[in-house]
Amino acid sequence: MAKNLKIFSGLYSYIGGKRLLATKILAFAEGKVFIDAMAGACSVSLLAKHKGFEVKTADISDRSYITQLALIQNSEEKITEADIARLFVPAKNSGFIGKTYCPKYFTKPVAKFLDNALAVADKIENKYKQALLKHLLITYILKLRSFSRFGLTQDTKMIEGGKISELLESSSESRTKKTLMNLQHPLEVLSRIAKDINYAVINTSKECKAQKQDVFEFLKSVKGDCCYFDPPYPGSCSYEETYRVLDSILAREEVKNPVSVFNKKDSEKFLSEMLEASQYIPLWLISCGKNPDADPEKSYEGIELLEIVKRYRKNARLITFQHKWSINTLAKKKQSENVEYLIIAKA
Repeated sequence: MAKNLKIFSGLYSYIGGKRLLATKILAFAEGKVFIDAMAGACSVSLLAKHKGFEVKTADISDRSYITQLALIQNSEEKITEADIARLFVPAKNSGFIGKTYCPKYFTKPVAKFLDNALAVADKIENKYKQALLKHLLITYILKLRSFSRFGLTQDTKMIEGGKISELLESSSESRTKKTLMNLQHPLEVLSRIAKDINYAVINTSKECKAQKQDVFEFLKSVKGDCCYFDPPYPGSCSYEETYRVLDSILAREEVKNPVSVFNKKDSEKFLSEMLEASQYIPLWLISCGKNPDADPEKSYEGIELLEIVKRYRKNARLITFQHKWSINTLAKKKQSENVEYLIIAKA
């Protein structure tokens, strides 16, 4: 995490998140109104808000919109001890998580708590308070299932089967930490997380705005001085598949969104349409990345990306960063030193 940016501790770990790159990206931002057209986990837009921009964000996913409301549009509401306690008050719920994901992903006590807590949050009328509590619960879930790794089911099954000693004896330090977190009462973990989230609630007089919209619909109405684009990287894993369980938990029904793993042809078409739709915005900042081990037929070289952007703006340049992701986003590729590209293009 970048030094002195404690605000990022209020965000959950997210595949492709830009916490470590946000400072470098924002160094090129200009103007008063900053647009984040694919907000994701909101690290870039949160830092933009921290730096004093009026921020406009959008993303099509519920998980992102919850975070946008909680930390971008909201500037005053925070999570209180009473709010956390309220999550434990018995509420009528469908028991979806317990029925569907226990013991595969969650222990019985955790699943029971989540079913109840989300039902409580749904009934909260203050949209910012509701978003904060749902963001809290998402963060809690992803601390139990790091980077949304719902494919790893052995540990939870061992806990439910009473094989805790056996699990701890064979575990690494990080695995032991996750095991202990599964055994802790949720209240202990939630209280710690809430403090970090509250620190990330930035009080500002600027009118920041969040939208749950497709990027093309968003670009039809939003106005600003600088727009940041972080489209899916060619050859990267599908966010719909990676976060399918989390999205289903938030919907309280199994979600089966179409899987979109972009190849270069798809990505170029998407990028071209996106740039065409945003011609009115004076400054573009565009992220993309390349794993050195990636198939060259599925990923960009920086110069290729720059050539695409220059079809729309001659005043464009390429910045290259060496970057090591906490977890690799490129499908079926090992973690390695990745190259991250940033295009800066002015009208």
